[in-house]
Amino acid sequence: MAWTPDPSRWHGLFTLLLAGMLAASTTQAAEKIEPSTEMTPAGGGETACPECPANPGVHGILGGPHFVVADPRTPAANAACEACHGPSREHTLFPTRIASIRFGEGSHLTPEEQSAQCLGCHQGDHIDWASGTHAAEDVSCVSCHSLHAGRDQVLNRVTVADKCVSCHLRVRMEINKPYRHPVREAAITCTNCHNPHGSPAEAMLVRETVNQTCYQCHAEKRGPFMHEHEPVQDDCMHCHNPHGSNHENLLLVRAPFLCQQCHSDHSHAREAYDFEDLPLGSGSRQSRVVGGACINCHSQIHGTNNPGRRSMRQ
Repeated sequence: MAWTPDPSRWHGLFTLLLAGMLAASTTQAAEKIEPSTEMTPAGGGETACPECPANPGVHGILGGPHFVVADPRTPAANAACEACHGPSREHTLFPTRIASIRFGEGSHLTPEEQSAQCLGCHQGDHIDWASGTHAAEDVSCVSCHSLHAGRDQVLNRVTVADKCVSCHLRVRMEINKPYRHPVREAAITCTNCHNPHGSPAEAMLVRETVNQTCYQCHAEKRGPFMHEHEPVQDDCMHCHNPHGSNHENLLLVRAPFLCQQCHSDHSHAREAYDFEDLPLGSGSRQSRVVGGACINCHSQIHGTNNPGRRSMRQ
């Protein structure tokens, strides 16, 4: 009697074998693949990497500062691509399966580890990086810098602000207000006041205090004055918003209301000005509201050297 195979049994066996193959494949894919410890056969990758057609976008580094072969400090003179990406022999053989050191969102390194690769050369220039706000917020060097571009956006004073405000959205709104510093025109940039690589000062300022930072440009407000206005000497931001304002001179609130936040009980005009004191109103103090308000008389608001003018009118 001839044996006739049961189709249902063969189907079950095939399903079992297929499931085993898929499980083995998944386990192999999930297994962590350690980066290579061997250099590429070409040595440094300076030959193998540019010849790869898989990612032509990386070739922009050939025209950038990191690939100046004549400069002994650059990666080009020190193991080329592998100076940053580590030994990558297996990566050149199996580029889609074996990963060398990668940067950005697809990296297996933490932001701190990615930045450590850069600080291996740039530590001397950025000694405050570890204590800065960007490092604390898990921002890595490549979050801002485009190393494979011929011209890095954040090294160009025309485009650096665009990069900064892509994260600092409130500042982007403020630098578009009517009264602002000329950041959009690139007359000054974010890095004129802030050090993005870290600083011991508040908000990563380039100087020890807010006032010292402001005095870089506004030296006439530095003093010392015979009669000083205490809030001015304390912090410019008591009265001004450095990023932008809807009020003249970047004031937080227009005068006289700004002044009366402190001078609410003075020798005259003890109460806040109301609508009766505005032009066309029936009040008697209109002249102090029109134009500069308190500053119409107290013009030397930052301080005065006139020995007889404690009220800062001259």
